[in-house]
Amino acid sequence: GYLDLFRYNGIRFIVSFTTPTPIYQRLTATGGIRPYRWSASGFPAWALLDEDTGYISGTPSGAGTTNGTVTVTDSANQTKTFNIRFTG
Repeated sequence: GYLDLFRYNGIRFIVSFTTPTPIYQRLTATGGIRPYRWSASGFPAWALLDEDTGYISGTPSGAGTTNGTVTVTDSANQTKTFNIRFTG
């Protein structure tokens, strides 16, 4: 099946935060063949992405905006990549 990602506002996923409140945000995908694997690029140093669950967690160390990307891959090696923005 076709693999797709949840998208905020059609184009990106936005993680809003307040320093120093910890964040826990789950990314979601639909379709494809489970299980999914998640990977990230360009995340702030304090933000971690669990490659098995798609959960982003961490404690912001300062205000600002950071742009990165997230890729999800299903067990048939279909991949989707999307932009993500951390802002706080």
